[in-house]
Amino acid sequence: PVESGRVGAGHRRKSAGGALHARRRPTIPAGATIGGPARRPMPPVLPDDLRVDPLPRAETIPSRWYTDPALASLERAAVFRPAWQVAGHVSQLAASGATLRATVAGEPVVVVRGADGALRAFYNVCRHRGGPLVTADDAPPCRVLQCQYHGWTYTLDGRLRGVPRFDRTELFSRDDHALVPVGVDTWRGLVWFCTAPEAAPPLADVLAYVDARTPPSALDGLRFHTRVEYRVACDWKVYVDNYLEGYHLPLVPPELCKTLDVGASVTETFGRASLQHSPLRDGGGV
Repeated sequence: PVESGRVGAGHRRKSAGGALHARRRPTIPAGATIGGPARRPMPPVLPDDLRVDPLPRAETIPSRWYTDPALASLERAAVFRPAWQVAGHVSQLAASGATLRATVAGEPVVVVRGADGALRAFYNVCRHRGGPLVTADDAPPCRVLQCQYHGWTYTLDGRLRGVPRFDRTELFSRDDHALVPVGVDTWRGLVWFCTAPEAAPPLADVLAYVDARTPPSALDGLRFHTRVEYRVACDWKVYVDNYLEGYHLPLVPPELCKTLDVGASVTETFGRASLQHSPLRDGGGV
């Protein structure tokens, strides 16, 4: 059950039919570690956790996956860092020096239009003490990126240019302290970034099926209008679970069921995306 944004952390779960299933011993013991530069504890994984059943017998993922701090750390490294995320629209970056801020898994990023017209993305932190560079979503176009703590300045292509009161520091090279870049790309006017592009497939590959199923007229010619942000106090998987299902539609919002033929709706899954569509009650489609 979900209460106050949290999921119960018991060791049993209910199937779609309501039967309770006891857990067997983990196949990956608690306390094991996964590799990488920063080794972290691997949460236990049970045989049934990864079993794929036909939909009528399918179960939700284990409740502890919503609350285990070790799994949350693993998800930041294995799910969010190598995933492409939308930062905004190219219409927001029309001018040289225009910027977009974004955050994924606690990592602040800034996308900037360079003087040469190229889009670049960097971690939105100074290389000195980690102070912020761009601090406002509606910041006017800038000629340089400046740290708001000690005043270090960077060119729009990420090179360190100004270092106040460092003229007597020996063995210091500006070339060694450029901003750390992250991946950036565009698709249909949307600006995407990835904090671990070396571990991610190209954006074109990620969106290949979406691109094939999306007519050009659906997005072409659109411009940014406004952004509304909602902060939801829950594990991200709780929100995605609810978004991907239509079980709640007769009650929230009931008006949608008057427009869509919910009983004929279809969810297609493929690779890294899903497509949900339903005929309109008057014979159209959404």
